[in-house]
Amino acid sequence: MLLYNDPISEGKHEVSNIYSYFQVHHPKKQELTHILCEMQPIEHRSALMGVTSAGLPFIRDFDSPVSSSVLIVGDAGIGKTHILKTISVSALYLNRVDDLRCTVLTHSPNEWFDVVSCNLIKDSTQLEIVSWADKIAKEILPQLANSVEYQLTHLQNKPGVLLIVDDLSQIMKYPDITQEALMWLIYYGPRAGCWPIVTLNANRVDQINQWIDLFCTKLIGRVASPVVISKLGCSNYRVGELAEREFFYIGPSGNAVKIWIPML
Repeated sequence: MLLYNDPISEGKHEVSNIYSYFQVHHPKKQELTHILCEMQPIEHRSALMGVTSAGLPFIRDFDSPVSSSVLIVGDAGIGKTHILKTISVSALYLNRVDDLRCTVLTHSPNEWFDVVSCNLIKDSTQLEIVSWADKIAKEILPQLANSVEYQLTHLQNKPGVLLIVDDLSQIMKYPDITQEALMWLIYYGPRAGCWPIVTLNANRVDQINQWIDLFCTKLIGRVASPVVISKLGCSNYRVGELAEREFFYIGPSGNAVKIWIPML
């Protein structure tokens, strides 16, 4: 079975050449554990974004020069948090302990217990889960932005950070300094070893409309509202493409890759 790398960012929407192989059976019957254990080692810092409708695992290469932050958007209940969890587990499994760590901001840490206890994670210290309601939530983003900016300006090679933000609309409850730090990380972070992957409920697009254009890469799930689809810049999708509950699309209509998310 073929493994696809994902270069869809910075306006480049084509799927790159295949660069690895591994063996799986019918993708619909696969769990994340089986897929990851069957994969060959990957040299670059990477994560599994999902599996294409053709059964090809779709890999995000964080070290790619065109890597960018990712916005995952769709209606409530379609599995956006589940995508974040599978991406986090795959990243911590595929990468060396000293190459990558993962910081999660979520309004429901309890939803992440299955990730914390997952035997695919090599070292639990790689994973930090912070509640939006925690006092340190407003401090962690400015601290991370300062650290990443220092690495960028001093060309330091430290472990990368996968920044998982579950529900972007929560940021509007925080001071300007926290909002500005997250904006900076979304825009500049991938250049300095910090890769934000962010979810947003489709019905909250109006609340943070000014943030949408910060993301060069969008993973779009089911969105019922044509108005929201238009605001996301997806009005050229074919009728029904964004109506399927179990699939997500990455890339523009006509050249979009259709993926599904394996179970933990």
